[in-house]
Amino acid sequence: MTVADTETATSKAERAQVQELFDRPSSRIFVTSATGQTIAVCESGSPTGTPVFSLTGTGGCRLDALLRHKEAVEGNVRLFAIDKPGSGLSDESQKPARGAPRKNPFFIVADLIVEVADALDIPKFGVIAYSLGTCDALALAKRHPGRLLGPIQVVGAWTMPDTPGTLSWIKVAVKLPMGVISGFVKAGIVLQWDYAWIGEALSSLLAITTKMFSCLSSRRTEKDQEEDLETASNDGPLEKEEQAFDRSPAVRQLGLLEAKLRIIAHVWSRKPRLSSREAEDRAMVEMSKTPGSTRVAQADVRAELDCGRFRMQSYLIDAVLYDIGRALGKRGSLDVDLSTVMYPVHIRHGTEDQLVPVLAVEALTKALPYEQGYFGGNFGAILKFGLDSHKNVVSAKKAHVKKFLVDFEWCPALGKASPISSSGKHGSDKYEDPAYGRITLSPTKFIGKNMCLSVSPVGAGSYNDTRYLYAAKCSSDTTPSAHQTFIRGYFEPTDFSAIFWVGNEQVAGHKGGWGVASKRNATTQDFSPVFHADGRVQLRRYEGVQDEHVTAIELYPVNPQ
Repeated sequence: MTVADTETATSKAERAQVQELFDRPSSRIFVTSATGQTIAVCESGSPTGTPVFSLTGTGGCRLDALLRHKEAVEGNVRLFAIDKPGSGLSDESQKPARGAPRKNPFFIVADLIVEVADALDIPKFGVIAYSLGTCDALALAKRHPGRLLGPIQVVGAWTMPDTPGTLSWIKVAVKLPMGVISGFVKAGIVLQWDYAWIGEALSSLLAITTKMFSCLSSRRTEKDQEEDLETASNDGPLEKEEQAFDRSPAVRQLGLLEAKLRIIAHVWSRKPRLSSREAEDRAMVEMSKTPGSTRVAQADVRAELDCGRFRMQSYLIDAVLYDIGRALGKRGSLDVDLSTVMYPVHIRHGTEDQLVPVLAVEALTKALPYEQGYFGGNFGAILKFGLDSHKNVVSAKKAHVKKFLVDFEWCPALGKASPISSSGKHGSDKYEDPAYGRITLSPTKFIGKNMCLSVSPVGAGSYNDTRYLYAAKCSSDTTPSAHQTFIRGYFEPTDFSAIFWVGNEQVAGHKGGWGVASKRNATTQDFSPVFHADGRVQLRRYEGVQDEHVTAIELYPVNPQ
């Protein structure tokens, strides 16, 4: 066993809290869609907080919301996640009539999210998406932009197989019939349960499916799971922070609960005449023969078994196959013209991700249109800047125009941006292909036409020199001058949506660009911008992810009516 028998009081408390959350009715909220389909929902976090939907990746389920309960409470977030159609406690989607066109599988999930929000009386909500949830988030942005709050946040994006930069083995998987893929998945489950001793010998044959999902079984001891954390074969080397999260008692406890449910489902699938409780008893007997399964057996899953909607297939094969089919385009493509997704999407992606390379995510971000929104800064809350009578960018309190709409326009004629490092403060991280462009102001009677955001002064000097933003005539439609050249994508090496002024790379001390000067409140720990005495927004050089004195420029969306 890798977890000591004598746990700390803190560890026991964290495990107990997850168990208590799991047992709550809020972990099993049922919503009926317009077509009569039942969707299972889990709620965690602060009951009075800002509503946010977590869109899970391949094989993910509603219980993932429990993993972020503590952070959601601290951030005053009311967090939701659903069991996607055919998984967990949710009904399958109705199959279209013969000859009828197949509905976009991502639109199905997006529409269900909105129906759930309607049923819970939530007019607007934020979105955070992981892996395959990226496509569900893009579908939401396309179909229901008026329901969204703030930019969509994507962590570890998934790109469809036709995206440039997609790995070759995924392209091979696309060509396989779904029946073959289904066979691999089913074989993986059976082998890992009934024939664990030959599982490793056939691991190469199961490479495609094991890269797409993690199959839990009673044969997987806690030592096996810990070794998985060390190798982290799906995502490359894990950062210490991620390892700490994955090893936390809360995550382990939820893993035990989900593992036991899948084991019971597997036993039940072999003996379908048993009740779910009888299947649990049989599973307990089998787990008692397996070293390392003690904690799995001790997990209490009665709340899930007794809710009346526990089904064997939804916890084993159907849920995984549904998502694999969507991920590979087997159930229909995303079929969204990304250039028409007029909603900001912030993507953070690991540079060493071995499933979706950065190159593919770069292609995804470049397919999205320029960002459009109100000009502002990211200070943990939406903070828009205005223009004074001289068209300087100023605090809203000093503004003649309290807010103004801008577009970030990519300028290919500026060429490919050279690799940028962040002065070594966080290792050798680089963002290899940032996008140069300009920021244009939407014309109004006060602003005028063909106006761009500009920076002054531009000339060489100390990198600590303060610079200011103002509106001026655009210098060029294709190759803006240095004082109007910005870069989209470089805040952290894996943040594709922040904007900084870079001007001319010959500017003394240039390495990371300039963002909005900021300061932290020692009492509240909140950030706020640093304004000049006359209210002008100040820019300072950004020195890397540890720099707390500079904040990225952000564009905040207009909520459609």
